[in-house]
Amino acid sequence: GKTTALCPSCGWEIVEETEEGKFCKWCQTFQEVGTFLPKVRYIAFARRKSAIPHEWKASFELPKLGVIYLLSEGNLNLLSSLSEEGTLITPRGEKIDLSQLKRELRIFKLNATDIEKSPNLIGFKFICQAVPSLVGEGEYIKPLLEELEEKEEWKEGDILPFTLWEELSIGDKKLGYFKADVDNLGLVFMVGIKNYTFSRIATLSRMLELFFSLYTDRLLRDLKGELLKGDYRGREEFKYLQEVVSPVYTVFSGGDDLFLIAPWNVAMKVATLIRSKFAKYTCQNPNFGMSAGLGFFKGTFPIRLAADITDGLESKAKQKIEESGKKDKIALLESVLEWKQLEELQQIGINLLKELEKGNLSRSLLYRLYIRLKAIKDTTAEDSNERKEQLYRFIPYFYYQLARNVKEERLQKELEKLFIDPSREELVKLEEGLVFLAYLLMLSRNLKKTKIGRAHV
Repeated sequence: GKTTALCPSCGWEIVEETEEGKFCKWCQTFQEVGTFLPKVRYIAFARRKSAIPHEWKASFELPKLGVIYLLSEGNLNLLSSLSEEGTLITPRGEKIDLSQLKRELRIFKLNATDIEKSPNLIGFKFICQAVPSLVGEGEYIKPLLEELEEKEEWKEGDILPFTLWEELSIGDKKLGYFKADVDNLGLVFMVGIKNYTFSRIATLSRMLELFFSLYTDRLLRDLKGELLKGDYRGREEFKYLQEVVSPVYTVFSGGDDLFLIAPWNVAMKVATLIRSKFAKYTCQNPNFGMSAGLGFFKGTFPIRLAADITDGLESKAKQKIEESGKKDKIALLESVLEWKQLEELQQIGINLLKELEKGNLSRSLLYRLYIRLKAIKDTTAEDSNERKEQLYRFIPYFYYQLARNVKEERLQKELEKLFIDPSREELVKLEEGLVFLAYLLMLSRNLKKTKIGRAHV
């Protein structure tokens, strides 16, 4: 009889075990879309599915809504060169009714507005197409791909695999899954617009869509510059980033939300960057908040499950509401922080990584502090008084560890600011401290020489 197994990609759907590496129908569809979508230059809509040339690669039928066609430059050129009369016979013997095809298709250009040159275009649309695809010959990346047992022939424009994204992360070899959306958007539309009109609703909707589509696309494509150079200073990984269109894979970005995947340290940097840019885009309007989840997973972990977990983190961030009713936070590493806190911790972490490299700070000290704070959080989750008492006891332990393991007074004071806050009732920064310690431990992991880098610590 037939044998079955879980799909090796999503680990969810059942497939017949007739061929090694066979994917389920959903993963096959996603693979086709993911391969073709970043190269698409046009998108077409039709009310019903028509016969199309096989070379058009991709079409997706949405029940009761219509059909979406993804078109390349060559596809449009073929359509433009054909007469509206007669029938086209494709190399596969398919008969295409050209007059019907041209009459039914509504074609839009993607991420460009020069539509006047083609009579077949009726408008333009913006979508975020940023993915880590190969630029040029890949002088540095191709040998690495071979070392990682990716034996395929690579050419410009090919999307790079998760195994490479892991290796391009700093320290811990993981991917970061970042999912975010705008807070209370329904309320903003209902209450935030004076003199409620269709034009004002449409304008607000279009402007939000523009940020999450075109603006985010351009932002992710420019990440290889100074923004990441600070993280990758003196590291061999930085030269690999120069051969990639973007170090971030866009799962989706549009409307009022996004879902991105990147090397874990890049994902954390991108998270705070996007929130900062969104604040400027909305003129620092306090009513436009953004809640997010950031999860870290190995590249072999099923994307579908990772997406569900990250979605749960985003929900956790939304549930953390201040007395003022404000959300606008990010959940990661079992904690929920304000965006400004996460941004500051990243900068401090990069600076203290230098101290680890110089030998002025040890990972063993960081690990001991992390274990102690984690135990306090886990064992006192339901008892705030017990937690306060445990945090008070942590203070002498913290200063004892500093005195024994950190010689420079300057560094002692810097660490003290990270963990101790006299203005708080419990005195200790529990959530911020846990995130910072986990971040720095991940950042400084893999001390020995790796496949693509020298030892840094």
